[in-house]
Amino acid sequence: MARRYRDAAAKLQQNVQKHLKEMKELSSSEDEDPCESTVLETMFQSYWRGGGDTQMLNRTKNLLEEAISGRSVTCLICISSIKKSHAIWTCDHCFAYFHLSCIQKWSNDSISLRSEESTGPIAVIKQQKIEWCCPKCRNAYSKEEIPRKYRCFCGKTDDPPHHPWLIPHTCGEVCGKRLSTGDNCKHKCLLLCHPGPCPPCPQTVNGICFCEKERKRVRCSAATWSCGQVCKKTLLCKAHYCKDVCHSATEEMLSCKQQCPKNLDCGHRCRNTCHSGACGNQVCTKKTKVHCPCSNIKKEAPCNSVRTGETKIMCDETCEAKKKAAKIEQEKEKQRLKELEEEKNRRELAEYEWKLSGKKKKYKEKKMVVGKDDRGFLKRYWVPISSFLVMMLASIYYIFYVGLD
Repeated sequence: MARRYRDAAAKLQQNVQKHLKEMKELSSSEDEDPCESTVLETMFQSYWRGGGDTQMLNRTKNLLEEAISGRSVTCLICISSIKKSHAIWTCDHCFAYFHLSCIQKWSNDSISLRSEESTGPIAVIKQQKIEWCCPKCRNAYSKEEIPRKYRCFCGKTDDPPHHPWLIPHTCGEVCGKRLSTGDNCKHKCLLLCHPGPCPPCPQTVNGICFCEKERKRVRCSAATWSCGQVCKKTLLCKAHYCKDVCHSATEEMLSCKQQCPKNLDCGHRCRNTCHSGACGNQVCTKKTKVHCPCSNIKKEAPCNSVRTGETKIMCDETCEAKKKAAKIEQEKEKQRLKELEEEKNRRELAEYEWKLSGKKKKYKEKKMVVGKDDRGFLKRYWVPISSFLVMMLASIYYIFYVGLD
């Protein structure tokens, strides 16, 4: 094993030395003279003026300088130089070059290795997504994204021919790619087919700051900025306001870090911190009252276990005794109501019979006769007559006996 390792290391060193020797030969014979930087400076003048994302613009400029300088590029898979006539593939993330045959072999080997891992002797419950990665930046690609054809940088032409007056691996047409993947910018790249990312959009639009307090004409690639004022946007809880300086709105920054004021499906309050959207299927551990079917026994249990039916309270002996007592009381109450109903019916029946036989009328006449007063005049008014006589006697006594004295 050690001998095989030494042989592989020696072979690798030999390939590296051979590659360095080829690079020296290419730089001395085949490579073209580097172009002057003023050419690209003139081309990017309209981009430099008016601000914008200078970092992305410098990245595009550097890749264009490298492409038109004539310096050879190394394939990181086979560690050999990529010539102008070779078929290549470019990563969409890091924009590194690879031989088309090398990247095809690399991706197919990666897919095969991942497939063997997922179909091993140990069963995997969760199926893994089989992908292959860029050898340089490790950006993941799906199995369907394995390159099959050699295309120019803008993707319009298959097998682009080498032209001495064009950048290698380009078609010479206008790029035409969208300068931004978002919905705000719909402008397209006006440069000729080129390596690397497209430059930031140079168009001027009506921009607005993050907190929407300031508006001005800015580059489309920098349509939003920070105005330096306090944000004061309504947070996700709809009850507090942001006190930070004008910033890009992310969910974490728009959270007031307090408990969410929304209620779950069970009616209890959400226990998460302030967030956007629905509260989701949370496990509510709030204590709630649960009782047996007859409501005799009452206990407290977590809300989630009660809603899912995990916690149930069944009736016991005390419940049975209470049911019997309640049943006896119900029977007594029914008997009492039945007796009252029978008494009411008897009265209504007697009254109905009186109406039919005329007894009710005779009863009223008899009652009126009994109430008639047949006494004489003295018997009826003896009290007031006696009072009058007493008063008269008292007056005579006063006049004759008291007055004469």
